[in-house]
Amino acid sequence: MKKKNKVDRDNLQLDAYEQEIEDSINTMEIKPPDAAMKKRIKKLQQIAQESLKRKAISLRMIEKELATFKKKASEEGLPYQTLLNLLIHKYNRGEITFKLSK
Repeated sequence: MKKKNKVDRDNLQLDAYEQEIEDSINTMEIKPPDAAMKKRIKKLQQIAQESLKRKAISLRMIEKELATFKKKASEEGLPYQTLLNLLIHKYNRGEITFKLSK
């Protein structure tokens, strides 16, 4: 078993940025974000909102296939819609592939 390296916190040297963070935490003087940071926060919030949008779809399936899929999703501890969404997401990212028979 490896021994963990312990950090000597009393002799730890911080750079100027780290020291600024440490000082603000110790004095509880958290600086408000500047204009550039506010703009970045807003952009990231927009990206997050876009990624959370959901669209209801209708899908026709063979009943037996759906029943089997629901059973397998349940065995995985997931709602079948969540599993289907996960599979589509992974397929779109190229994490899973399949070949159609000719």
